[in-house]
Amino acid sequence: MNKTLSEEISRSELAPHPEEMKSTVELRIGRVFSLQATARTTPAGIVSVGIALSLAVLAFSALARARRMRNA
Repeated sequence: MNKTLSEEISRSELAPHPEEMKSTVELRIGRVFSLQATARTTPAGIVSVGIALSLAVLAFSALARARRMRNA
């Protein structure tokens, strides 16, 4: 009766993104340890991560340059 939207729409009913990329990795160490990871992304997500990393590297290089100039 008072279901949330996520309860009403199951994941199987949602259409996947047309450009979605999926990856699965399984890591086993001996007989005891097993790890499985999955990832989903879109090209727009990859571009966004690239922009964020570029800006982080730019900010770090500016801080490193300022520190070198201050110590010189």
